[in-house]
Amino acid sequence: MNLVYHFLRRNSGIFIIFLKNLIKIYNLGAIIFVFHSSGIYCGNDIPIGSLRRYSVKHFVPIPFLQNSIGQLGFVVKNIGEKIQDYYTNFGIGNWSLYVYEAPLLSFMHYYGRPVDYSFKVALSYFGNTRIELIEPLRGETIYADFIHEHGYGLHHLGIYVLDIKEALQQATDCGFSVIMDGGGFGLDGDGHFAYLDTEKQFDICYELIQRPARRHPPIEVFP
Repeated sequence: MNLVYHFLRRNSGIFIIFLKNLIKIYNLGAIIFVFHSSGIYCGNDIPIGSLRRYSVKHFVPIPFLQNSIGQLGFVVKNIGEKIQDYYTNFGIGNWSLYVYEAPLLSFMHYYGRPVDYSFKVALSYFGNTRIELIEPLRGETIYADFIHEHGYGLHHLGIYVLDIKEALQQATDCGFSVIMDGGGFGLDGDGHFAYLDTEKQFDICYELIQRPARRHPPIEVFP
């Protein structure tokens, strides 16, 4: 499909492009992100000038961003109080609680550095959507950073992937880096989550999640 892009306006490093229908291209440093009805794409060092012509084939698709959002993650002050509120006001129960720390997690990183953090998690569902409530307990985490910068609230959108190594390579190819990750929380030592530095481009943090084949039992179920 030969789609013609027309350069319209450049302002503070952001390109706004029209196609045959409305589409946006964001140029942030060396990476260009294309939002089109056929998917989300990225490109490296592609010079876009006035009335230059490009087709989607010039850009690389970001496969994991074509997936549906599987999880909404919220940072909260007190998980016990919050799950009680959800149950009392909305009837949302069956919360499974875990504490993510060593030895449940076999590795933990914060901006590439090995760290030792701890946070409490409560998992349930809003309809078919997995909900994760997170209460940071100690150590360096992006949750504590988020509270410092924004307060409590919606922190990330989680995307389930079958092969997180492959998904992380795709993210790296598009210029994203991992700002925090951890893994080994499955009964077989599998399971891996990784947060990407996508907030600047997409105004939200994306998390890639490879679920473990088998989970440890929760420390608590409410109610």
